Amino acid sequence: MVLLVRSDTLRRDETKNFAKISAIICTLLTALTWIWFLSTLPCFAAEIPTSQLGPTNPQELERFLDDFFDKEMSKARVPGAVFTLVKDGKIFLSKGYGYADLENKIPVDPDKTLFRVGSISKLFTATAVMQLAERGKLNLNDDINKYLKHFQIPNTFPKPVTVTNLLTHTDGFDAGWGIGAFARTASQMTPLGDFIKKRLPPRILPPDEVFLYSDVGMNLAGYLVEEISGIPFAEYIDKNILQPLNMRRSSFVQPLPPQLASNLAGGYKYQNGTYQRRPLPLAILFPVTL
Repeated sequence: MVLLVRSDTLRRDETKNFAKISAIICTLLTALTWIWFLSTLPCFAAEIPTSQLGPTNPQELERFLDDFFDKEMSKARVPGAVFTLVKDGKIFLSKGYGYADLENKIPVDPDKTLFRVGSISKLFTATAVMQLAERGKLNLNDDINKYLKHFQIPNTFPKPVTVTNLLTHTDGFDAGWGIGAFARTASQMTPLGDFIKKRLPPRILPPDEVFLYSDVGMNLAGYLVEEISGIPFAEYIDKNILQPLNMRRSSFVQPLPPQLASNLAGGYKYQNGTYQRRPLPLAILFPVTL
């Protein structure tokens, strides 16, 4: 996983770096798609000569990946990454590349190094909402105002915003939201509900009419988890998802607990021919971009 740092201070560099970041992501996705395809090849092995199968065991795959990551990480100026392939419910190959800490030459360890996961946070948010639905705590077709205790969504259109709209990115909110979504220190962190109440964008489209990737909707979904469960989002995720799955080295708590923070991969920016350390901001909108 490539660690990409977003903060207000780095925002002016996003346009310049977008093409470079897109290139490495596309390349990685291409490689992963190819690797997935390889996992389906045993079905046709009897018809295809062995020499045409490509990597068929962890050792062959590792040799391919070593060459791939060596070239692509250098091109994209990525200091550290980790690769894990799961096949038939078991880890087929897991390996770290580069450094988690360049200054101290600490290599990426697939069993220890922690990375920020960005929008993968949304998967946990959606899972939490669906758990509450399964337990009868909410109805996916309900107007979300039914569950909001401290503020209400304006009735801009006759049709209300439902829980399903939040999860399917069809809520109709203006997608322009991001400035102020990160904090530099714990003292600058704003409670999720307070941030949403103060910064809620306008509804610009009726629900269900248009798919528009919505951080706003998924943050509201995360806030519903807090409102309905009565506990902080990070605590709910830990008790109901991470602990049952034995994911003891994952957390939504910010700042990270000391026992985890020491293994967090550093943030870097490549400038003037060298990697420059950049502190990782704390995400106020953690249901969508931890």
